[in-house]
Amino acid sequence: MISFSVFRLAFWNLNLATQKRRPKKSKRAGCQQPTTAFAQNNRSTVGSADSSYSKLRRDGGIIGDGCSGEIMIPFDFVVEGPPVSQQTRNRARLRAWKQTVAQAARNYWPAADAPSVEELTIIVTTFYELAAPDVDNIVKPIQDALIGIVYNDDSQITDALTRKRNIAGSFKVKGLSRALADGFVMNRDFVHVKVVLSDNFEEI
Repeated sequence: MISFSVFRLAFWNLNLATQKRRPKKSKRAGCQQPTTAFAQNNRSTVGSADSSYSKLRRDGGIIGDGCSGEIMIPFDFVVEGPPVSQQTRNRARLRAWKQTVAQAARNYWPAADAPSVEELTIIVTTFYELAAPDVDNIVKPIQDALIGIVYNDDSQITDALTRKRNIAGSFKVKGLSRALADGFVMNRDFVHVKVVLSDNFEEI
């Protein structure tokens, strides 16, 4: 069990230690190895992928050969602030929220990658400090914002899960992603969005 304050210290130091690297060219002309991008202090830091990326469909998340149509799934990112409900009467605020989510996703999604064509599951976790949000109507705006970036159409989403967690709590962490680490050092409420391949269609 690790407290939020420990997260802040550990991953602030981790982010400072990370250096920018250019994506490596593959042997095929005009082809680049897939890359992983994450936001750091409003910048996008890019690290070259492991040579075994073609085997990482389930656990590391890159689909494709790195030369055409490579897709980074699972994919996750974070966005600052409490989420905006689909039911809000302030439509301008809803439009602005969708734009904010889309830009946050672009900061993490490799620019050369096309949207996924797979069936997908979206998991949205809101980390809050004071006011617990209503999680019932927050998925739809986020799903809409990711169209054309992470997937072509939100009809590809077969399952959706929403959760809320008090940011001051303690958490068991297994395989902490770079994006989630970024979230814990924001010093404010944030939303973590993860998109994974859908499976176990037999289970109801």
